[in-house]
Amino acid sequence: MVQISDDSTDSVMYIIGPDTLKLQRVYSVYHPLYTPEPDTSKHVRAATLSPQSAKNGLDAIGSITRGIQVSSNSSVSLQSSMFLKIKGNLNENYTVEGVLTDKTSPLQPIGNTRRLNDFERVLIQINGPELNASIGDVDLKLNNGKFGKVDRSIEGIRVQAKSQKGGMQGALGFSYGKNHLLQIQGKNGKQGPYRLSGKNGEKFIIILAGTEKVKLDDQLLIRGENDDYIIDYNAAEVHFTQNNILSSNSRISIEFEYVPDIYLASYSFGKQLISGEVELGNRKDSPFYISAAWHDIRDDKNNPLGNIEAEQLEQIFEPLNTSTNTTELSTIVLDTLNGSYDLDSSGVLIFRGDQLGDYIAEFSYVGLDRGTYRKEINVPIPFYVFDPELGEYLPATQYIAPQSLSVFSLSGHAKKASIDANFDVGVSQDNKNLYSRAEVQSSRIAWDIDLGINRSNFGIRFGDRQIETGYASHDALETLEYYRQWHLSTRLNESEHLRYGHFRIGQISENYIKTSISNMERAGTPVGQQVKIESKSDQKAPLYAEYTAILSNLDSSLSQNHAFKSSYRTGRLTTGVSVNLEEGSSSVFHESNDHVESGINTSFQYSQDQKVMFSYVQRRDYRFSDPGRSVLDSDNIDQWNDQRQDWIAEYKFENILDAQGLVSMKYREHSSDSGSVKRYYLGKMEVTGNALDNSLSFQESFILDEEHIPRFDYHYIEVDTGYGDFSFDPAIQDYILVSGGRFIRQRLYSDREEQVRKFENKSRLDFTSDGFGQLDRLAFRSRLGHEFRLKREIQSQRVIQGQSMLSLLLDLQTGQTTNFTRLSYSGKSSQNNSTLYNYGSEENEFISHRLDGNFIWNGAHQSKVGITLESRKRDLEYNPLARESWISSRPFFNHIMKVSTQQKLEMDVTYSLVNDKQLDKTYSESLLNLNHSLRYKRRGRVDQKLTLSNVVADVNSIPYSVFSGRQPGDNWKYSVNGRYTFSSMFQVSMNYSIQKRGDNKNEQYLRVEGRTHF
Repeated sequence: MVQISDDSTDSVMYIIGPDTLKLQRVYSVYHPLYTPEPDTSKHVRAATLSPQSAKNGLDAIGSITRGIQVSSNSSVSLQSSMFLKIKGNLNENYTVEGVLTDKTSPLQPIGNTRRLNDFERVLIQINGPELNASIGDVDLKLNNGKFGKVDRSIEGIRVQAKSQKGGMQGALGFSYGKNHLLQIQGKNGKQGPYRLSGKNGEKFIIILAGTEKVKLDDQLLIRGENDDYIIDYNAAEVHFTQNNILSSNSRISIEFEYVPDIYLASYSFGKQLISGEVELGNRKDSPFYISAAWHDIRDDKNNPLGNIEAEQLEQIFEPLNTSTNTTELSTIVLDTLNGSYDLDSSGVLIFRGDQLGDYIAEFSYVGLDRGTYRKEINVPIPFYVFDPELGEYLPATQYIAPQSLSVFSLSGHAKKASIDANFDVGVSQDNKNLYSRAEVQSSRIAWDIDLGINRSNFGIRFGDRQIETGYASHDALETLEYYRQWHLSTRLNESEHLRYGHFRIGQISENYIKTSISNMERAGTPVGQQVKIESKSDQKAPLYAEYTAILSNLDSSLSQNHAFKSSYRTGRLTTGVSVNLEEGSSSVFHESNDHVESGINTSFQYSQDQKVMFSYVQRRDYRFSDPGRSVLDSDNIDQWNDQRQDWIAEYKFENILDAQGLVSMKYREHSSDSGSVKRYYLGKMEVTGNALDNSLSFQESFILDEEHIPRFDYHYIEVDTGYGDFSFDPAIQDYILVSGGRFIRQRLYSDREEQVRKFENKSRLDFTSDGFGQLDRLAFRSRLGHEFRLKREIQSQRVIQGQSMLSLLLDLQTGQTTNFTRLSYSGKSSQNNSTLYNYGSEENEFISHRLDGNFIWNGAHQSKVGITLESRKRDLEYNPLARESWISSRPFFNHIMKVSTQQKLEMDVTYSLVNDKQLDKTYSESLLNLNHSLRYKRRGRVDQKLTLSNVVADVNSIPYSVFSGRQPGDNWKYSVNGRYTFSSMFQVSMNYSIQKRGDNKNEQYLRVEGRTHF
């Protein structure tokens, strides 16, 4: 480099090789003189900004991958994937967006958040003022009046055209799930889990993610840990959060789509959906409107999903009629050589012993409702006994036929001034056996017609609704609360006729009173009459009140339900009261649920960032032997049979000492007329914040909750002699603990449940001093974390699961940019004790300490040296061979060398010395890892990794966790990953690896792949 300076000039010129660079010696900043802008607001009219038209065109990004994979076990497979994301404007009025992918993933999202990620979702949407179209994974929500509702998730296409004069839409698709509405009665103290079952009683099902609609007492709930419920889709379990405390009177309804677990269920059918709808006019604005829709959902009878053929099912169901959906075929087979059962004169199977009978049979689980045989498990060889009362099995296999349901619906209205008429008509055709040669069942009809006057301060309406026997719909016509108010069971095949009238005085949405009178018949028999009264005041006023009453005359007896709530707001203080009363005689359809519930709540907005809330709720349930007795009688009000009292306190705060959080505590006292009293708490605390000028951050989360888990009995399984832990003693007719016996013990869970208290806590504290991350400054960072989970049985106070983890990180920055730059320590301790698993208890303990120091020699070389100390204990009741107890010391050395800006070499050397206390043995390992990475002209990259290990041990098998699966002897592995990008559009990659573990054979793996981007 040559520098040329000229004092007569204000510049310096540098000559670097063939290049010349000229720089100014002194740089100045000039500020122009200030000139005020003239005030033009009174003289010049502001220009009008016209909207700019949208820029046409599509933006698309994505990739297509094709490859081949070969391994040494002679397996060859083709690999392919495609991802495409598009978004843009087709013109000024129409937009298009979507995601396409052909990847497949067996995973489903965890249902603990309100928003679910779309796993491998395929969807393209075109949106415009007159046309909307969707293709791919479509969430179909059709709502043509009261009888044309369909809510499904399909793989298909939907097209919708609309205008002010009318519209039309159509949908065609396929769905793997079955739709089912399940009713669950809550339990005292049980927030979950509540297990879901299928339409035919299937216990092992998988819920399709995002298809559930969960209601509690007819109120739609929100999914999420901080909201109302969480759901495990694969386990088909729902757990309710502490936002709603459940009791034995909680009415839960869950509508969902599911598929049977292919490993535990025999077969199922996918669904084909065809839908079409035409409308004339606009439902909201047109004085005359009519729409017609046809929805057909049917099983794909030619492609059953599972271990069965369509031809076999067709042979079974073809002779049966269209109303037969299930049938059972006996599995009892005459086999005098291998038989274990005999048939008595009434056709009942009697167990004689292994190969001592004349018949064999396969038994299927069908539940208590239909089962006639009980499984005897507390014997060396399980067998089945005829027991109609406690039996859950049948010596038969159940088969289910494909079915279809078609619904045609008409919906519309006519308006003239303040007079309007509405009508809804539905025609359904239900075929329960698509294989049948018999004629299709006749159609069933339903209608709902009403006429009324609707003005701003006055309204009156009369209507008639009729549902024929056997009418079926795709979605539920009424909610569970509708039937409960009428003291009715859910309508199945009965006809239903309802006449009603509505009267309103006051505004439509507030400051009104409404009265409804209705009369119902079922199956031609009068059910009774019902009167509803509803009133509501202005919610914006300081004093707000809402009242609802339902009076039902059923079986010549009066049932009534009253609900009142009111609140008064003055300044920062808001108080409220609520009363709910239900009283009625039991009818032929529904048992009475007499109760009185009252509550009071108060909230105080201490400041903009702080709010305190208190509430108290008491509920008493009554059970009178005399139907004529009333809850409202002062002599009977204290004769309750069940009482629950809830005290709830909640405190929310924000921006207090740079912290925000929530503290909530709920206490319940549950009493019954038997004298027993149960008390338990539910609580939650969440606090996060910063301190010391954001150098210190903290997080605290604590949950106190309840759940119910299945109880279990012991089941003994015979194994080879010497491998069991139990032996059968004929003298006492029981199993005794004997090392080297012929039986192992397994847990068999039942439908009985055990109430469990659950504690969960997460704490984390971080401190980072100023300058951390800048090597030339002395700085410090630390992190302390602690978690624990505990589950304890309430009755026995026995801990059935305990988990804890403690972690500590200390990181000291020396302030030196070279040589010794950093000293770090990390420690971790975790423990797990559990008795929840099928085969018995399990205990785990792991402790780790790591100390290391960093050295930076220059820009090309840096090293790390340290030592790791570990200990692990593991004890499994059901598998003595998997027990572990060892400690280890592992000094290590790491060095990174930057050969050039394009090339880097990293070396790891570790020596491990392990003392196995379980086997009283000592192992050692010398481990070398070499990692080499090379970049070629920015477009290519090659990464190589070589692992060499020598394990010295005098045992044949070492626990996997000791050396990550490496076994005695020489272990080595070499892998190379290469990638070259020819352009921004195309890339080729190659992966090859070969490895050897101990005395095992070499394993090789090769994958070549090409990917194009666009």
